Amino acid sequence: MKKGRSIGFMMVFMFIITGILPLLDADGKLTGPIVQVTVAGQFIEVGTDTTVTVFVYEMDGEEQVGIAMKTVTPSVTLGSIDPGSLVTNVDGYCQFTYHAPEEIEEPTDMTVTATVENGELDVQGSRDLKVTYKLYAVVTGPD
Repeated sequence: MKKGRSIGFMMVFMFIITGILPLLDADGKLTGPIVQVTVAGQFIEVGTDTTVTVFVYEMDGEEQVGIAMKTVTPSVTLGSIDPGSLVTNVDGYCQFTYHAPEEIEEPTDMTVTATVENGELDVQGSRDLKVTYKLYAVVTGPD
């Protein structure tokens, strides 16, 4: 009976390992899918929107090759983002719109995270952004 348990454990262990191995090549380098999240700039003012671009790719040697038809689900720690999910295009890209909150008490860091469905192992990428106040300039001069 113990031999049967050992074989069962080894089978489960091998199933888990084979789910992980496609992500790594023989040198232990990540091959994919890899998720890259890009946001224009490092700051966004309250009450404004910005585009979030997600690139899902795998490595073929030194080349990044986009992966089409991967479902990407974004989430944010502050504000909102839409749509709720998209599928990558033939080049591995999709775009979302981030909406900064209308008010904040002080400049605040937030994170955009994109999760890609990948069978047993979902893959994530993220990008930090700072939400800041709107700045207004008052120019005074001679009357």
